Amino acid sequence: MNNAMKIFSRTTFRSCSLIGLLLLVIAGGVSAEETLTLEEARSLAEANSPTLQSASLEMDAAELEKAALKYDWYPRVSLSGRIGVSGAESELLSSEVNSSVRISLSQQIWDGGKSALQRKLSGVGVEIAASDWESTLLDVRCQCDQYFFAYLEAADQEAAAEADLAAAEARLAEIEGKLEAGMISRASYLEARADAAGKETALLQKQRNTFSARAELASYLGLDELPETEYSVEEYTVGIEAIAALDEAQIEEISGKLIGQGLAEAPELLKADLAEKQALLTAAVEKKEYAPTVSLSLSDQFSPGRGEDLSGNASISLSASITLSQWKRGNTADQAEIAVQQSSLSSSETRRTYVLGIESAWNDLISAARTAVSAGAALEYAEELYKETLEMYNLSAGSLMDLRDAEATLVTNRNTCSSARFDYLKSVSNLVSILALEDENLLWEIIRL
Repeated sequence: MNNAMKIFSRTTFRSCSLIGLLLLVIAGGVSAEETLTLEEARSLAEANSPTLQSASLEMDAAELEKAALKYDWYPRVSLSGRIGVSGAESELLSSEVNSSVRISLSQQIWDGGKSALQRKLSGVGVEIAASDWESTLLDVRCQCDQYFFAYLEAADQEAAAEADLAAAEARLAEIEGKLEAGMISRASYLEARADAAGKETALLQKQRNTFSARAELASYLGLDELPETEYSVEEYTVGIEAIAALDEAQIEEISGKLIGQGLAEAPELLKADLAEKQALLTAAVEKKEYAPTVSLSLSDQFSPGRGEDLSGNASISLSASITLSQWKRGNTADQAEIAVQQSSLSSSETRRTYVLGIESAWNDLISAARTAVSAGAALEYAEELYKETLEMYNLSAGSLMDLRDAEATLVTNRNTCSSARFDYLKSVSNLVSILALEDENLLWEIIRL
């Protein structure tokens, strides 16, 4: 896709996005009674992002700057007048009043091609502004995903902590009955009470984490109160085992596909190429400063009081001007040439670091998938261990210490598994953003798992 098509598609997408966001705002956004999906959260983030709004204004400013250049070639019309009195001082009141009006029109007819280059330069500025807007849009979406998943992770761990506390309190109630019946020692009872108190403290910490994550997400979305979220972690982690099972050859093959996709569509690279083109055009404009400027002027003057018309004093002239500050112009042109070399180096470096960024994000995704799979296996073991230990404890064949150890293993592995799954989701979102894809489905089409 060439640059012209890219700028057209981005401008069209921006217009459609703005219309959709406007309808969302008119509809009142998302009420506290409704559920909030990830797609709705992204729309709210886009609608309330100051950085995205600023990038949109930059696009408008670039368009206006481009449009303003055509006015330089419009004819310039000026109107001037003079009024005076002639005669002796003693006869001032009876002196003749003289007045004249001059109308002038001037038109620039040649500037050595400077204005044509300036129009091309302003067009590049519009494309750069569009690339900035798209990069900002991708960043806003990715940041929204990070906040969204962070909140879900905190809420998931809070729910687990609530279950742990409920189990500890139920066990404490059972132990209190055994203590009253003289079946256990007071030390065992105090141990169970301390365990329940520890679970309550852990729950309070998880609740604070959830409150902070919830407040951060609501603030980023521009909401006073965050509604309940609707998101199926299992649905979005369906391909996690397939990614974790990839061998090195498959990883390298997919990496090549991802790099090819990124090099073709990433606004970051387009912006780097446009910056190099901008530097080249700027250097060309500076060289055109040496060229003369030719203008055609037409003027006429008449005196209304004398009944003159516009035909008697008309004049026409052709003028040319050229700058004589050759040393200063030469220095400016040399600076522009240096800027061209710098932009070329910057473009190459941007391309290199971008490819490394794709490889790094892809490796992070694989690592997160493998960690999540292994954490899932560890959690399965911890759940089975806790189940068996609990049965032994209920049969009075196991100690409370063994049960607490099994429960601690379960809590640790459950939190680890939860964090690993959400880290995987965050890694997917990050790679989607780097590749400038609209959603995760396009990523799976490239990977084709």
